[in-house]
Amino acid sequence: MQLAGIDWIIIGVFFAAIILIGLIVSRAAGKSSADFFLGGRSMPWWLLGVSMVACTFSCDTPNLVTGMVRNGGVVANWGWWAFLITGMVTVFIYAQLWRRSKVMTDLEFYELRYSGKSAAFIRGFRSLYLGIFFNCLIMGTVTLAAIKIGQVIFDVEPWVAVLAGSIGVVIYATAGGIKSCIWADFFQYSIAMFGAVYAAIVACQQPEVGGLSQLITHQDVAGKLSWMPDFSTWLAWVPLLLIPVAVQWWSVWYPGAEPGGGGYIAQRMLSAKDEKNAIGATLFFNFMHYGMRPWPWIIVALASIVCYPTLESIKSEFPGIDPTYLKSDIAYPVMISKLGPGLLGLVVASLIAAYMSTIGTHLNWGSSYVVNDWYKRFMKPDASEKELVTVGRLCTVILMAIAAMFALTFLEDANQAFEILLLSGAGTGAIYIMRWFWWRINAWTEIVAMIAATIIAFWIVLGVGNTGTLKWYVNNSSVSEYVLKIDDAALADSISEKMDNSSKKAGEFAQAVQEKVSVWRLSKEDKLERDRSRLVYDKALAEQESFAKANTAISLLKDSANISYEEQIKPEEQVAELLKETDISYDNVVVQFALLTKNKERATDELIRLEKSYEAALENAKSYEDAELTAARESRKEAQKAADEAAAEYKRYFDKYGTSIAVSTNADSVLWFADFNKFVEKFGTGIKAIIKGHTLYVYDSRIEDLKFSVQLLVCVIIVSIVWVVTTLVTKPADKETLRNFYKLCHPGGPGWKKVVLEAKAEGLDIDQKNAIGDWKLPIQILCVFMGCIAIYSSLFSIGNFVYGNMSWGIILAIVSFGATLVLFRMFDKIGVETESSD
Repeated sequence: MQLAGIDWIIIGVFFAAIILIGLIVSRAAGKSSADFFLGGRSMPWWLLGVSMVACTFSCDTPNLVTGMVRNGGVVANWGWWAFLITGMVTVFIYAQLWRRSKVMTDLEFYELRYSGKSAAFIRGFRSLYLGIFFNCLIMGTVTLAAIKIGQVIFDVEPWVAVLAGSIGVVIYATAGGIKSCIWADFFQYSIAMFGAVYAAIVACQQPEVGGLSQLITHQDVAGKLSWMPDFSTWLAWVPLLLIPVAVQWWSVWYPGAEPGGGGYIAQRMLSAKDEKNAIGATLFFNFMHYGMRPWPWIIVALASIVCYPTLESIKSEFPGIDPTYLKSDIAYPVMISKLGPGLLGLVVASLIAAYMSTIGTHLNWGSSYVVNDWYKRFMKPDASEKELVTVGRLCTVILMAIAAMFALTFLEDANQAFEILLLSGAGTGAIYIMRWFWWRINAWTEIVAMIAATIIAFWIVLGVGNTGTLKWYVNNSSVSEYVLKIDDAALADSISEKMDNSSKKAGEFAQAVQEKVSVWRLSKEDKLERDRSRLVYDKALAEQESFAKANTAISLLKDSANISYEEQIKPEEQVAELLKETDISYDNVVVQFALLTKNKERATDELIRLEKSYEAALENAKSYEDAELTAARESRKEAQKAADEAAAEYKRYFDKYGTSIAVSTNADSVLWFADFNKFVEKFGTGIKAIIKGHTLYVYDSRIEDLKFSVQLLVCVIIVSIVWVVTTLVTKPADKETLRNFYKLCHPGGPGWKKVVLEAKAEGLDIDQKNAIGDWKLPIQILCVFMGCIAIYSSLFSIGNFVYGNMSWGIILAIVSFGATLVLFRMFDKIGVETESSD
């Protein structure tokens, strides 16, 4: 994609403005570490709220949402929408507690709340674990999105995209600290939000889409619009809605949505003027993050399904995209590339703004951990403020380099990193909620939970894997309706042996593909040679995929009984017979199926013909701009779109009617075939098979959607048992530490009653605010509930307006407005201390 001169000017002005912001505030930021990392604790709610929402609006977020919508529909967004509950709990319960603590970072909290060497250990360990490894993993996923944008928009090497995106953010984050990040966030968020909205408008204006109303009614999109799962089968609503809402929000530690607050959200709350500003900032953040922002991304994602139904269609139009990064989430930058001169530069600048705002925040947050909770605490306690700022700036540069390395090596798509992050924090979330309200929680609770969660997550991801997880529950009675058990040990062993034998060959195919990819990367400078080597790679990849498809358990099972439903259906012959009957019309299912089959075959044949023409033109071309090659390239691109459309139509009919019109096979003598045939007729062609022991299990592929839920539940249950037992068998923090913490933060509640009464018996009054007798948690929980109603109603009100359901849109808007009014009336009842905490 070529950017016009005006695009480059807009991007250049944007970079200059961002760097200027960093330089303006750099002098004030260098006075002390408190100024560099917390902005002097003087920031207003509106500025902090915008900064929070800008932090979570990175260039990988629209990519993540696009991948979710393309693969699972709008309803897949419940994977992150459920975290609104966490956000509301932070707003109305924990924001004021964090502000009262007066710590520099949320890790400093450990030696405020706990005591002894264990408290020091967990503070130091988490400063490096979260500040460097975990933080850089998050920045790596964000940088991965920048790589994909660079591939599509600029057609540059991954390292070039990383270097270009990093320079500006490192300059202002290093120079100005958190003040620079917050003011840059304010500027960047305005641009990023405008770019997201305009991108959605342009996506709807594409010729293939034909407007928002046409998009919503498009046959490829209609099945992906629902924001609620199919409640007719628990396979749909349990993993998509129940687990996120009932378990995930409180049990999982995830950056930006930590139970009890934490990370860069806590850093913003600690930067606020007072408790009221801390609460206002987090409330504003949650409203914008969940209620207002998702729909522009969702619209672009839905439009991408129409414009680019398959990854093949993206690849044919953007041959410069590295195969490693060709995943569903790349569809967002692909859609952005359709903008015209000037506007393209503005939207690209908005994506760069989204990238820089998130990276800037994570750089400052991570360096605050390393400097305040490691260097100052353990390495050099007497370090001067000037030295701490210098170390912070150096750490900022190092963290960016590590994040870039992660993005350039093992990360491939946004959803992959999202699941890794969720699992590695599973089971620990309840600790971060309860440690404020139960005196018995201690440092060993967190240490053991953190170690257990990490070990179990790595064991499940690397040891058990997705296939192993499926074996855990494929024979469970809860999924028996969706699973066919074939007790044929000889058959199972035979298929298992064939699959084992194919593994070596599969490895050879994979190695051959990687070799072809390497050749392609080396030839990228010459576009003609790039396309020639890409053609070789495509053929090797097709061969690998064909082999893999033929050697799955279900394919080998079908082969063992000569079952191939697509080959059984002879629509042309059936139509010839049917049309002899006077009452058969062209609306007949079989007739329609035959016509679609013929259309698909014609489209495929035409694509194959044009592929060959393209190959010949590519071989004979003297330059990339050769007229015959250009024409062949465009013809192939159009043929790919036609083939995608025909295949999609065919698939819709085949999935719905294919098995019901299949003719009988010659495998009636196979003992299990009758049951197998009925199973296929019930669930269609979306079935797979797995071998466990000496038994074959054929299953509806939807039970694979339970995989992550099962992994999450296993982690949560084991880790929760471990930390509860650890809490009960280890010593709590010493009395002095508990009393000082309670006196400073006064969280109240029955969990602290024992500590308060013991202190009172010794003549000490640590409950001067009467937080035990006048506990605000019940009213705070009611505020959490009303906040969720207000924001979810806003989210779905906008969705109804997008879908053209005006009545429901208005009703939900009224509900959202009413819930918001109730919240404001209840605000004074939650015990906010309006005076400055300093």
